Amino acid sequence: MSAAVQYGPGVHALAVYQLVQQHVPSLRAALGAADLHGAGLSEGFVHTALVRAAVRLAPFGEHVVALLQSADVAHFDESGIRVAAPCTGSTSPAPTS
Repeated sequence: MSAAVQYGPGVHALAVYQLVQQHVPSLRAALGAADLHGAGLSEGFVHTALVRAAVRLAPFGEHVVALLQSADVAHFDESGIRVAAPCTGSTSPAPTS
């Protein structure tokens, strides 16, 4: 039997997660899926999963951009550093006790 294999959304999500969140190269993501989950993915499958996810998420990204552009205030700081805090020479939080 030589029918095409169809993977569900969980396998697609795993491939995209490995590429985007964990920064795993596509070949290693495919090999990892085979080793850990028994899913014999090709490098092409992993790449195609990423492209499909990008296409499906494009409307969401456009919606978020529109919301940010129409917002009165937008906050993007992820540093965790207090702007008005006294300089201690460190980016670690100051002890509270």
